[in-house]
Amino acid sequence: LDAVGERALAYFAVVPTAELSDAELLRRSETLGQLGQVKLARGNAAEAMQVFRESLAQARDLAARDAGRPEWQFQLGNAEYWVGLLHYNAGAYDSAQSHFDRYLASARALVARDSTRVAWQQELANAFSNLASLREAQGDLRGARDAFRDVLRVQERLVRLAPDDEEARVQLGNSHNTLAVVHDKLGALDSARVQSERAYALHRAA
Repeated sequence: LDAVGERALAYFAVVPTAELSDAELLRRSETLGQLGQVKLARGNAAEAMQVFRESLAQARDLAARDAGRPEWQFQLGNAEYWVGLLHYNAGAYDSAQSHFDRYLASARALVARDSTRVAWQQELANAFSNLASLREAQGDLRGARDAFRDVLRVQERLVRLAPDDEEARVQLGNSHNTLAVVHDKLGALDSARVQSERAYALHRAA
């Protein structure tokens, strides 16, 4: 994978962006994102960040031309997420917040286009979950609680949209459990118990 990745990066370096079609630009941004994930999985966070930033730059260029193209908006959100995640992992929470906020904006734009599409609702749940985890890491437990409540609201919609999707119910249970932990940290033990019982019921049913 490293060898393939290096050849891909070398190819991108000699093909000017201006000569690519919109479809090729989208594919390049997606491919750079995949290469970044490989580098991150291999423990090369610095190299991964460089590649993710290039992926993000190209996704932003595309989205700036036409914010109404869902595939461009999806890739923009995806690229914002990965750059934000690396900042989060490095403890650069302010930078992570900026990228996670833009990821949330992209997810909201997708849901606004089609609220019945499960994939877009999942993006929205993920975006809220990122912000909730960030706020918890920053010690903002009330902010984390509110964001996890947003996650739950979206995941409940997902369960209604896909009632036969057991994984969606498991994820909903996981979020109830996570919210229970935050309530426990806040000293709201009754609320923590309610959330734990809901998580237990969903997991037991699954």
